[in-house]
Amino acid sequence: MAPTDPKIWNKPIPVPIEAISYIDSAVIGSNCLQETKVLSITESGLSYWARTAKISTVDENGNEDNYFIKVHQGPSGKDMVSSESASMTTLYTLAPGLSVFAKLIADLHKNSAIPGGKFGNPNVTFGERNPQLFPVSDTWEECFTRGMQDIFEAEKKTQGEDEELEYLEQAMLQVVFPRLIRTLEGELVPCLVHGDLWEGNAAVDAATGKPIIYDATQLYAHNECKFFWLT
Repeated sequence: MAPTDPKIWNKPIPVPIEAISYIDSAVIGSNCLQETKVLSITESGLSYWARTAKISTVDENGNEDNYFIKVHQGPSGKDMVSSESASMTTLYTLAPGLSVFAKLIADLHKNSAIPGGKFGNPNVTFGERNPQLFPVSDTWEECFTRGMQDIFEAEKKTQGEDEELEYLEQAMLQVVFPRLIRTLEGELVPCLVHGDLWEGNAAVDAATGKPIIYDATQLYAHNECKFFWLT
């Protein structure tokens, strides 16, 4: 969904702007901000569900640096930021050097490939504010099908039963997925993917000109999973 979609942006963000009008003492005491002086916190970026900001700092040698902070609230807020933090930490471990964007993604998939390994993720991640689980599975068809079943069920709980949606669900689960995925099972190798890679979760560092990716919902998957957002 595009960042300018009025169906989303005409609704208030469920986190008040005051949440990023100050810096919490727990954030100031975190490892990344130790031995630095905080200069400011300013709103930065856009989010449907959270408040995002830039924390500007300077160290004792006069070197300036910036840090990103995201604030969620509500019963699933902690789980959402914890899930994203775990995903981004894993991705950074496998692809720390940012060169060109396409190479970054290719390196991530190549360095994380596990021949004969499992697909999925043992942990719950979040699509928007909705929990989603692509369970650890022996095959990509099993993992993807079970994950999509949960997504269909969540949609029906939210929007109610719908005849067209039911038809689409059965067609996808019983015809499309087996026909497209099952024939590839002997060729697919699980690799770590970002999980939510689209233009809203990628940017260019203004200072270095290098690409940045964020807001990951990682899972071990077919390397083209959710890559279509960029095409």
